[in-house]
Amino acid sequence: MRELLVHRGPKVVAVDSPIPSPAPWQVTIRVHVVAANPKDWKMSEWFEDRAINEGEDMAGTIYAIGEGVVGFSVGDRVAALHDNTSPHGAYAEYAIAWAYTTFHISSNISFEAQWWSRSQASNAFKEASTVPLAATAAAWALYRDLALQAPWNPMPQLQKMPLIINGGSTAVGAFAIKLAMLSNVHPIIAIAGSGAHYVRTLLDHESGDVCIDYRHGVENTLQRVRTALAGLEARHAVEAVGDASGLALLQQLVAQDGTISLSLPVGESGSNELQKKVRTLLMSSISVHETMAPPPPGGKAFGFIMSQFFGYALCSGMLKGHPYRVVPGGLGGVQQALEDLKKGMVSATKFVMRVDESIGLT
Repeated sequence: MRELLVHRGPKVVAVDSPIPSPAPWQVTIRVHVVAANPKDWKMSEWFEDRAINEGEDMAGTIYAIGEGVVGFSVGDRVAALHDNTSPHGAYAEYAIAWAYTTFHISSNISFEAQWWSRSQASNAFKEASTVPLAATAAAWALYRDLALQAPWNPMPQLQKMPLIINGGSTAVGAFAIKLAMLSNVHPIIAIAGSGAHYVRTLLDHESGDVCIDYRHGVENTLQRVRTALAGLEARHAVEAVGDASGLALLQQLVAQDGTISLSLPVGESGSNELQKKVRTLLMSSISVHETMAPPPPGGKAFGFIMSQFFGYALCSGMLKGHPYRVVPGGLGGVQQALEDLKKGMVSATKFVMRVDESIGLT
């Protein structure tokens, strides 16, 4: 098979590799669609000697099943999150995922449908490929870092619990909004820029939710967030951009002993007083693999529970994927996708590639 290694630059190199065999509790997936994430180019920038298959988000069909795996059969249509601390990522014709971060998908057209047209199946794969990494990170932020109530045990009606999300149009930020909505967390105060038009479609304005455009300046943003809080105390926030200025902004808004969940490590930000006042925790999709030191307890169980919920919520229509743009050339389009992500050329959009249409691999 062909797979891609991502070097610093980013520079994508295609190599020939054997189809990977699953270890116990793993599945091998024939990848139909892969989605790109900003971390895919950032990792080789942070770690100079790193050159691995960085793909994590995939949708396709089960090709092989490892020992101990239950609930999946060869040929099942699935989406999955690859463990980026291990080989055989999603920028390939075949990839490996843990069963606990794999979930079933349908055409999302009808529960009653017993068949799917080729176009319906393709659209389902594309939408599903946008979900695993960003939704898992968002879920970790909301339900582990911030200890909010899960969608199957939502907040009581009319109970107010403000949630501030910086980077509402990013995939992580948007899934944080969608999951918070299912948890009946309001008001949601989302901060966004050019993707604000998309963010506003996700919010419940009658429940006090609001989207604030940060491009009007820091002081304007602070004032508008405080106005939206209407005297309520904000104790929960998500920083989904991975930006020090975003963290500094949230540190001025979150109450004493509140918590900010960070999508990326951003270093020191704000005054020493603010740093001591607000607790910051690093969310990460890899937390579910328990490979961090020290490993977070219950990470794999959390990954399993949320993955099954994502599959159910997508099939039932409770949850939608992220807006996406198909990059031509299949795996041959990954180079362009990563370059465009690095340049910041898109907002509120995921790049997805149809692996079966791969051309230009040298």
